[in-house]
Amino acid sequence: MAFPIEPDRQDSLDQFLIQDPFNLRKQVLPILTIDKDSGFLTGLGTAFRADPFGTFVTAEHVLKDHFETSELRETSVAAVLFGMGLVFGTVGLSSKYFAPIREAMSWRSATAEPPLLIGAPQPPHMVADVMRFHVDASAVPDPQAVPPLPVRLSGRRPEVGDRVMAIGYPELTCLQHDEPGKAMRFTERMYGAVGTITGLLPQGRGTSRPWPLIEVEAHWRSGMSGGPVFNEQGEVIGLVSFSLEPDGEMPGVGYATDLAGVQLHRLVPGIDPSNTGSALGWGVLRGSPWHLAGLFADREQAEALRCDLGDGYDVRFGSQRIGSDDFIG
Repeated sequence: MAFPIEPDRQDSLDQFLIQDPFNLRKQVLPILTIDKDSGFLTGLGTAFRADPFGTFVTAEHVLKDHFETSELRETSVAAVLFGMGLVFGTVGLSSKYFAPIREAMSWRSATAEPPLLIGAPQPPHMVADVMRFHVDASAVPDPQAVPPLPVRLSGRRPEVGDRVMAIGYPELTCLQHDEPGKAMRFTERMYGAVGTITGLLPQGRGTSRPWPLIEVEAHWRSGMSGGPVFNEQGEVIGLVSFSLEPDGEMPGVGYATDLAGVQLHRLVPGIDPSNTGSALGWGVLRGSPWHLAGLFADREQAEALRCDLGDGYDVRFGSQRIGSDDFIG
């Protein structure tokens, strides 16, 4: 397996447009906010599917302000935009493709910082620029149409000189029409950027970013934050955290959170850290003839299906190879 997608020959590896409406567009999604009064859309960043149970992962800083600022939560809704498939030209954007974000969780330091001089204590510091969340996808047509991305958390580690590819949405723009009553125009474009690892920083970069980072010579534009960073085997090894813009003769530098280094499976327990491309959960299965009826994040859901299926089925905790009926319990 190579990168999840290859640029066309005429494209620059630094930044190239990705047009893949049926696969990557449904695994890597844009994050935005919707103004409750005007409906105006504001692009925030990127997220990707991390397990079969509807868990998405992004960079914490993408959603930090929204969840920490009550005024923003009162006036806007944070959501992901699911892909509609193949479309041509300008089309109407149905509200059913927007899924509001629910149940966000991230790592923070155990205690809040004391106030420097006066005022209230500061919120706990970010431990790693990673956040998981779920969405309300009840109105989205077939929200689990494609499998999650394979995340590598063990085995071969990234090395200096390796090529990586980041994917995200640096062009999320919403334009208000000048004429009253006219619809707004929202533009969404997915881009990829290939770069070379130039450093591995297990202690992070400075006191404000103390989590394990992968340093990449690449141009990662605003809006790609939270997007997956792939190795050349098509596995996710990091997510876009922050970057430094190119300056004259100096190339751009991107910093990806090292997902193995931060032990992402502690935040997303549905990922099997020992078997890339597999998920941990409660399987409903029959031994003879073999049938894996389903995999669930909690035992109660699995037991409910077992009862519906009747005798011969059992519930076991184990690892399923995503996209197959291989199960190790």
